[in-house]
This record gives sequence, structure tokens and C-alpha cells, in this order.
Amino acid sequence: MLANLSNHFTEGTATLKLTGQFMGTGDTTVTATFRPETDGPDFDLSVAIVNTGMRAMNDLFQAYGNFDVARGLFSFFSELSVKHRQVHAGAGAPGRHLAGDRQPDPERLLRGHPARVPAGGAAAPRLIHWRDVDVALFDYHLPPEAIAQTPAEPRDAARLLVVDRARSAVEDHVFADLPDLLRPGDCVVVNNSRVIPARVFARDAGGRRVELLFVEPLADGRWRALVRPGRRCRPGVTLGVGDPSGPRLRIVATAEDGTRVVERLDGAVPDLLERWGLPPLPPYITRFATPGAEDRERYQTVYARPPGSVAAP
Repeated sequence: MLANLSNHFTEGTATLKLTGQFMGTGDTTVTATFRPETDGPDFDLSVAIVNTGMRAMNDLFQAYGNFDVARGLFSFFSELSVKHRQVHAGAGAPGRHLAGDRQPDPERLLRGHPARVPAGGAAAPRLIHWRDVDVALFDYHLPPEAIAQTPAEPRDAARLLVVDRARSAVEDHVFADLPDLLRPGDCVVVNNSRVIPARVFARDAGGRRVELLFVEPLADGRWRALVRPGRRCRPGVTLGVGDPSGPRLRIVATAEDGTRVVERLDGAVPDLLERWGLPPLPPYITRFATPGAEDRERYQTVYARPPGSVAAP
């Protein structure tokens, strides 16, 4: 539907509305309003794509990502406004309707304040919150026999997956092949952070076990930690580590993301980790709850130096 599109410079506002389907499945609506340009471009543009079947996009995924999608729905909302030489832009993340369990709400998805940039300039990066993503979409079957339980020996025999974007291909290599794969001008980023023994098992006043994963030091000797179970780690709770005369911890607060602010009542947290902490092996390693002494050195890169990580790169 078009109205007054060709002569809006002199005879008032023009409007446009287009409807159709994106990739043959998603209901798509494009609306625009063009106002007389008294001080540069002056228009509003919005795009809404609702429930595109992601399988219909497999040709794109194969060409640019070399993967397929088995199921799911994709929706996207975007708004653009140009007025007085300013650009106002907003975009909405898909949200949980990727799973197809409900109709998306554009007002709910378009969050935050729009970015403002001079007309004709590059839009500033904006943060889009994916708070409603259904984490079940990231589940996939991984056979237990495909999970290495110990590091390769020698270490440079570890497997290396090479993605050739120019050919849209992947190749299996080992880490020892890396020098032959690099080309002049390539940038190599080395993560030399050393994994700290960040997992600590404690007990509450009732003797029930609590697991803490110390992830970040804060001010005044306090640390941010993941805890499990959370119901035993409310603010004000005191936890004991080791025997009855061992270190004592106090839960100071609960952060917005659910992590806890923790302080040690009788010393420094780094000393506690060195004495009582365990290497934070991931749960798919069968011995993750009872790591051995060798894991302190093997759950590292060979070039790990300054402490600070809670997972091996």
C-alpha cells in the first residue's frame, strides 16, 4: 500500500506499508512514514518479521556457518527514525518465541533507549538483552564416549578444529599442526591466565553441604561466587569450610544476576582457595567432584602464568 510516495517533498507526508513473508514462512510487515524534508531527511521506518521457520534459512546457515537447524522459529523487530539530522535506531532480540511456544510481543522485545548518531553516520553499538531465550534451545546430544576425560599426551596431540570460512569447510587437525596453518599477518591470541582452585565445599549451620565457585574478587577482600543450592546461601548465612575449626565464610548479599557476595571472617579468600579449593573441573568430567592432585597442573594451558581464570580456555 502506497500513499503520496512520489511527491512528499512538496505535498505533505507519504506513507508506505508492505506485507509478505520472509524466506517464504515468516509474516513480514514493513511500514514507513516520509515527512517533508525541511531540515534534511525526515522519516520513520519499522520492520517486523514474525515466526519465520528457521529450517527455511538453512541455505544461509550452510553458506555462512556450515550448520543446519532442525526446528525453531525466528522473529525480529527493528525501528529506525531520522529527524533533525539525528538517527534513532532500535532492534529487538528474538526472545523465547524461538521455540514457537507463543506469539512475540514487539513492545516487550524492543527494550532500552535508542542509539543517537548524526544522520549519515555509523550507528553506535547497542546492547540487546536476551533475557527470555529458552536455554533448552542450546541442548544437544553429546555421546559420553566423545568426551575426553583426560588431556592428550603429549599435550600438542590435542585435537584442533580448523574452520576455513573462505571454503565454508571444517578440517580436523592436532595442535602440533598450528605452525603450518598460520599465515603471515595472522593474529594469535594467547590466553595465559592460570586456573585457580576456585571450587570450595562448605557446610551451613545445620551441617548441610554447600558448593561455592569463586569467580571474581571485589572490593574490601570480598568475592563474587556462584553457589549451590542457593536456598542455603541467603544473605547473613555463615558457612564453615573443612573441620569445625576451619575457615568461616559469610554471605553478604545476593547480586542481581543471582551470584553471591561472599567474605571470609577469619582471613583472606585467596589463602582459603590455596588450602581448601579444588580445580573447577566441568561436570562432564566424571571426577569433577573429586579431582586429583595432577588436575591442578593438567587443567591448565602449558603457558598459564598469572592466576585468575575459573575455567581452562
